[in-house]
Amino acid sequence: MITSICWPTLSGWLVDEGLAASDLTTETVGGFLRARRAAGERTGLTSRAIAPALRYLRAQGVVPPPTAAALSDPVDVLLDEYHRYLEAERGLAASSARQYLRAARLFLTSLPGPAGCRLAALSAGQVVGYVLAWSVRRQNARLDMVTLPALRSLLRFLHVTGKVPLPLAGAVPAGWGQPSRLALPRAAAGDDLRTVLARCDRGTAVGRRDFAVLLTLARLALRGGEVARLRFADVGWRTGEITVRGKGGRVDVLPLPADVGEAMADKIDRSCRLNATERPTTTR
Repeated sequence: MITSICWPTLSGWLVDEGLAASDLTTETVGGFLRARRAAGERTGLTSRAIAPALRYLRAQGVVPPPTAAALSDPVDVLLDEYHRYLEAERGLAASSARQYLRAARLFLTSLPGPAGCRLAALSAGQVVGYVLAWSVRRQNARLDMVTLPALRSLLRFLHVTGKVPLPLAGAVPAGWGQPSRLALPRAAAGDDLRTVLARCDRGTAVGRRDFAVLLTLARLALRGGEVARLRFADVGWRTGEITVRGKGGRVDVLPLPADVGEAMADKIDRSCRLNATERPTTTR
């Protein structure tokens, strides 16, 4: 039984139009929704409202699968190609790809002239001008971790695919976030790292854990999430390798530095010995 509240109205509309359920293509659904709007209806005016009924009918094989809408706008065509590049070539997660696409659309639509001409004539000056204008808008806004990396990614894609003759990714300043923070160093100095590591009290379980985590971050240049996802089986103690699971399902096998392996082993060994001493003894 179909539970969507739109189904009885859709069924009646199909009868009035002389159509069957098998005629419910993407174009036909659009006609039904336009008819509801024209009739002054206040509910069931979007494809989301009719989606439960369509899912049911498609599962039963009554309605044909949805067809992808043909892209006519040049910017949409370009972004569709860029989307496939982000997912297939760069391995970005769907959420990250959406943010990159949003930033790419803003940049592309800001360029003057037709799409083909605007890309062929794109210059470093235009890129810098866009970043400067973006900086003015971001002065008092929340932290933005996407726009600049996304812009560099888009410009690399445009160059490697031959749409832009010059490699313009270098025209985007390094860093991200609020413009006032772009001049801040992105990496800690060696002395600062040594100070932080020295402050870890390795006589305690928490200190050994912190030391192992911080040393792993510093020596392997991993993200926090990558360290958090590490499992015991990911460490090849005999081979001297470590398996890292990154963003977008990426898996890398890296050499395991000796000091990182020792820190991990010390943390695990002492934790195991502590657990062994805390186990209750059984008497017979």
